[in-house]
Amino acid sequence: MLSMLSNLCLSNKTEYGTKASALGELMKRGEEVPNGFALSSEFFIEFLHYNNFQYSPEDYLAYNEEICKIILNGEFSSEMETKLLKFFKNIKNKEVQGKYAVRSSALHEDNDMYSMAGMFSSFINLNSFEKIKISIKKCYASLFSDKVIAYLVNNNLDFKELKMGVIVQHFVIGDYSGVNFSVDTINMDRDIMHINVVEGLCDNYVSGRSSSAFYKINKKTGDILDESIPEKFLSPSKDSIGRLYKVTLKIEKIFGKYQDIEWTIRDNKIYILQARPITTFKTKSFKVMWENEDESKYTWYRECDKPYQSLINELNLIQGEALNKGFYATGFRDFYTEYCVQNGYFFYRDKEMINSKEQEQNFLKKIEKLHGHYKNIFQDVLLPELLLLKKDLDSYISRELSPEEVLVFFEKSIEYMKFLASNHCPVTHGCDYLDIFMEYYKNITDDFNVDDFYDLVFNISILNKERELYAKMANEINSNPILNEMFKACPYNELLYARLKKVFESKKLLQLIEEYTSLFGICNLDSEVNSPYLEPLLMEAPFKIVGHIRGFLNFTNENFKDSIDDSIKNKNRIKSSILSKLDKEKGKDFLKKLNLAQKAYLARDNHHYYFERMTKSYLRLALVEVQKILMKNDKIRHKEDIYFLTVNEIKDTLLNDSNFKDIVNERKEIFNYQNKLFAPPTIGKEYVKKINSIDEKQFKSGIREQTVLLKGLSGLRKKIKSKVKLGMPTYLEEECILVVPFTRCGELEPIVNNVKGIIVEVGSPFEHLGILAREMNIPVIYNVKNAMSILKEGDEVELDGFVGEVKIIKK
Repeated sequence: MLSMLSNLCLSNKTEYGTKASALGELMKRGEEVPNGFALSSEFFIEFLHYNNFQYSPEDYLAYNEEICKIILNGEFSSEMETKLLKFFKNIKNKEVQGKYAVRSSALHEDNDMYSMAGMFSSFINLNSFEKIKISIKKCYASLFSDKVIAYLVNNNLDFKELKMGVIVQHFVIGDYSGVNFSVDTINMDRDIMHINVVEGLCDNYVSGRSSSAFYKINKKTGDILDESIPEKFLSPSKDSIGRLYKVTLKIEKIFGKYQDIEWTIRDNKIYILQARPITTFKTKSFKVMWENEDESKYTWYRECDKPYQSLINELNLIQGEALNKGFYATGFRDFYTEYCVQNGYFFYRDKEMINSKEQEQNFLKKIEKLHGHYKNIFQDVLLPELLLLKKDLDSYISRELSPEEVLVFFEKSIEYMKFLASNHCPVTHGCDYLDIFMEYYKNITDDFNVDDFYDLVFNISILNKERELYAKMANEINSNPILNEMFKACPYNELLYARLKKVFESKKLLQLIEEYTSLFGICNLDSEVNSPYLEPLLMEAPFKIVGHIRGFLNFTNENFKDSIDDSIKNKNRIKSSILSKLDKEKGKDFLKKLNLAQKAYLARDNHHYYFERMTKSYLRLALVEVQKILMKNDKIRHKEDIYFLTVNEIKDTLLNDSNFKDIVNERKEIFNYQNKLFAPPTIGKEYVKKINSIDEKQFKSGIREQTVLLKGLSGLRKKIKSKVKLGMPTYLEEECILVVPFTRCGELEPIVNNVKGIIVEVGSPFEHLGILAREMNIPVIYNVKNAMSILKEGDEVELDGFVGEVKIIKK
């Protein structure tokens, strides 16, 4: 259970962890490593047993805090302590400085797939056996820290493998320390080595506390190609850099893999503190195989920097073809999107639509005809058909299915995805009538203002109910000090949700989450139209809701209800006022037009719900059922194997005795190879970036005079000031005004707490973002030309919703 480092080799990694075993291997190969010993994972397990550890892996998520406390307060048995003391004395007798280090060597750590660098605790500069024992327990406890448990959940790693080895060794106080990368992981160049150096301890480099010197080395010759030395930095000798270069080459050769190496130099001797495989390097040998030579004449753009599995790529192509069908039906874009797969990576290009104008005119005539019959393309034409398809698919959920039923469910879920994709573009024009109605409204009223118009066409949508539930959940948290503190203390949604389930005070909150899941469990939280993955739905992973609740913690349920009630009251007032001025026939016409406008208002929010958050929901559930059948019948070994089959192979194996295990293994090997490829951002014809110029002289002049005004369409009469944040981030630490290129560029809900206002280059107040912003009392200025170019991150601006202007106050 304990071993001197010098007695270990790489084959011991399943007992002592890769870090300890690698150091033992290096000692055997003649490298200088600080003397020490290692505790195996078996020693860790014995420690847990001795302290009456009662938790199973299923408990780790909810009880990791308690587990950490038990470990920290635990004791070593007399037998364990005797062994520790024996090994400690063994290295103590040979130690001059009297300082020690205790380092983690978890079994999950430093492997070929996951380095988990910085996840676990290590301790340096220790000077007694008692401090070493305490540090060992702290290492053990770090195995159950919030960030480690959350990492395992997010990467689908098995909690059963959560075991810890520990290294106890001399602590060398170095003159210089640093980290070497045996290859260039930035430009993915295998012929370049990077050496990073700090004065003093290696921890100074890893933590970033000290400025470091940087050396770019030609890996073949050892020549220094470039160097960056901080001011007043006492550089190590060129001889030291040369020796670091040679030892890095040697270590890479020993392990046969590119290495990330921590080291320190004391009295001109190099000590290796750690060596682990680099997991981020990608090879540039990306070979493109065109189906026909004409494809190489165009610029193709990479969709993602990771390859997709066989099934994902096939489903993406099916969905892409359906989306193109919708683009062609409307003609509102003068191009299609064409797709291709190269080495598992998904690429796309814009392809000219020859007759787009003709298609656009035909579509507009169709829309106009529908409007003439007071019908909306989404609410009256496509939604009824969609609901019938959805009702049919719902019949396959939450019951035991035969292989034949799973096959039908799978086929229908693909058809549902195609239906939504092919109609995605046409139904985005469901709110077009609002522009027509606005002009009509202006002609029948003497005192037009934008706020009144928004209230007049306002209607309660499906997602309005969702936002109401968020506000109720946020109110429950804000009114309960225990829940409030829990949300502040734990940033990890998976862990927080698990902890909520064991706290009595969260009963009402969990009931609201259950109510939410019953209504919206079939959805994803975010838009999934452009997502290649089939993520677990809310009904499968309700902890995801916690992240969105955080975004509403500054809003009260009362304020939300007041906002809705005020809109409805104002709506009824305006409607009554208009009807009192119109004769009977014109009044009927007004009500019909208003009803159509209300449908148009609903169209965008409902489009977001059905067409953007549910595109692949049923496909996800169908594939879960496929996994169950194939696993049960021993057709695949692992759940994820399903993604290495094609659509037809899935159909075949559901009904026949086909076995694709060997094919799956081959495709997994290919996929692992593809994961190590550096896929270029574009392939085919070289991409030439277009630059939009701005009159810099005029712009700077305006800044000096503080008269630079950007104008647009206001969504709410309100004036605010704040700093600019470009884009739609997933997390915000402080209040800001967002500046976005268009309304459909991300989800507002998770960050709505800190959004004071929004500036949009292109968009409409009746997009989903606009509707949410009004309900949350957030002012938005739409159609602000060049906002993304003119405004910069951190600029202080004033957003005036009364006049639709943005004023730059301070650059």
